[in-house]
Amino acid sequence: MSIGAGLVMAGAGALCLSAALASKRWIAVAVSVLMLAAMLDSAFLSLVPVVVWAAALLAAGIVLGINLRIGRGAFACVSPLSTTTGQPRRLEHSVLLTVALAYPATAWLLLAHGGGGANAAVALTGEGDAHRAHSAAMLTGSLPAILIGALAAVLLTLAVLALRSRRRLLATDAGGMGLMLAAMLLMH
Repeated sequence: MSIGAGLVMAGAGALCLSAALASKRWIAVAVSVLMLAAMLDSAFLSLVPVVVWAAALLAAGIVLGINLRIGRGAFACVSPLSTTTGQPRRLEHSVLLTVALAYPATAWLLLAHGGGGANAAVALTGEGDAHRAHSAAMLTGSLPAILIGALAAVLLTLAVLALRSRRRLLATDAGGMGLMLAAMLLMH
């Protein structure tokens, strides 16, 4: 991993943590601390196995998704001044959903960088079955990467929309997650 990509990942994690701290929501702070720790360790330290970070990030994404589903709104980017109707509410919901999806996407990218991905799929399928190897590589390599690229683009677009609506916490959270995914994807 390049130092530049690691710095972008850690910086984006710090952006998300700053939005979480500003929101004063404990779930948001907890998952943001987890994300920042995973980014710092993955980029610079390698103290914890990648599979442990991936499992923790997947669990965090599930917790955020459940929290969104039950409507408690404990994400980092929920502003105490948010309205409950119209466009601001839809923007908030869109950011919350994409941020929750970004956690399992980050987990997949960590696994892909930690020795998984297409090469592992080809190795697992055996030497004689090229078609099966290609299918497995597609499922573990290209297709998720394309979907994660689209998710990063959506997050960055939502960040711009939030900035235009003067929703700084939403913009910070969406922009931080979008930058993190983009940096990790470029390393993939």
